[in-house]
Amino acid sequence: DPDPSLVSEAARAIYDLPIEAAWSALARALDEPRDDRDEYCLRRMLNANLREGAAGADRIARFLRRRSAGAGVASAALELLATWDAPAPRDRVTGAWRPFEAGRSLAEVAPHVAGLASSVCASGSPALLVPWLELVARTRTGEVRATVEALLAEARHGALVRSASLDALLALEP
Repeated sequence: DPDPSLVSEAARAIYDLPIEAAWSALARALDEPRDDRDEYCLRRMLNANLREGAAGADRIARFLRRRSAGAGVASAALELLATWDAPAPRDRVTGAWRPFEAGRSLAEVAPHVAGLASSVCASGSPALLVPWLELVARTRTGEVRATVEALLAEARHGALVRSASLDALLALEP
């Protein structure tokens, strides 16, 4: 729908009530490149993708590569990917108890880590760099080692980024 307030209300109804039969449609809506969605609508779409397996991880990564979201939403998206294999059972949006099925794997997320490096690093934002570095550490994505080393070496990054860089490098050790 072209009316952003209608889209937000529909997302709220689908996610919060919940109308579980419509969660897949809500998750797929994240692929629509629109800049008029509010943060709350985007967070519901992101969280709906947590229930979509590898397809959800793919959508979240595409969303992050588009760079259309603010730092808060992008940071939340990276945190979802970093905890993909063991998301908290308490819903991040509503606070409701919605545990996930066992058997989730970081293997669904790992192929996207290197592809997100350029957009995350270009932001220079600790709010994005720290969860991305946690994702690197959790997935042990060795192909981004040089990027992580550069982040550690850059004095302009604060203690949080440099500490997360060091943790990621330690996780990449054999």
